[in-house]
Amino acid sequence: MEMNDNELKEFKGILTKMLSDFDRFCKENHLQYCVTGGTTIGVLRHKGFIPWDDDIDVFMPRQDYDKLNTMARLLEGSSYEIINHDTEGYYLPFAKFSNKNTTLWEFKDEPCVYGAYIDIFPLDNTNPDIKLSYRKKLNNYFIHYRKGKEKNTFRKAIKYLRHGNLKMGLIYIRFSTIDSLLAKYYFRKFQALENYLKNEIKGDYYASYFGAYQNEMYPKEMIFPAKDGIFEGLTVKIPADADAFCKQLYGDYMQLPPEGKRITHHQHYYFNLHKRLTINKICNIMNS
Repeated sequence: MEMNDNELKEFKGILTKMLSDFDRFCKENHLQYCVTGGTTIGVLRHKGFIPWDDDIDVFMPRQDYDKLNTMARLLEGSSYEIINHDTEGYYLPFAKFSNKNTTLWEFKDEPCVYGAYIDIFPLDNTNPDIKLSYRKKLNNYFIHYRKGKEKNTFRKAIKYLRHGNLKMGLIYIRFSTIDSLLAKYYFRKFQALENYLKNEIKGDYYASYFGAYQNEMYPKEMIFPAKDGIFEGLTVKIPADADAFCKQLYGDYMQLPPEGKRITHHQHYYFNLHKRLTINKICNIMNS
């Protein structure tokens, strides 16, 4: 499903309200955060959303991130919830701050429902001697765990093979057999490596192991203490040296990309901006 202009405007309004409430929640509970990724470009270049973007991302130092993940009870009775790998069906290794009064099902083959969300990426201590290859290993463990738990992987394998895609067919055969049997093993490996990275590694840098970019190792003073920036009329926290941060990730970030690349990268198999629906209810709607 694609959002029309009015729905996209409403969706961005929901996200803006969420960021305001997230900022207040962090202040009330003494949690550090700052926006990251395209949200930071949005602050510096547009004072709000990048016009063709429709998401919000934040960083949190690991200790604050872990504390946030224990605070679900504080959100009871509110419009919000924490989505993480303890959430049934959730398939990503980082948390989301989610709106309980909306519905998002992003990928048809990933049956997991949550609401409009803010992605929350933990920052772990590191130093230049620690290779970011840990990033690949950590994500691979989680992918094998996630695919081992996923339903219909064998059916997908057959589909790929029928279409002549031998490589993907064999990958999904592995997911449906070996990874299905070893899902718990891969999750233990993921947890062990994550615990090692967050508890044993020291240094004057932060690493983001679950972000979209390969060069996400930053001097700590580049990120915190966060400073104020303006996003859609809100005062929010941005990296301490937001300019250097954006240049590291994007180069000349003040230069607009070619028109052909001004597109959102997020999918919505189904969405409802006014209430939360179950997977079964959505399936009934989509099949009717």
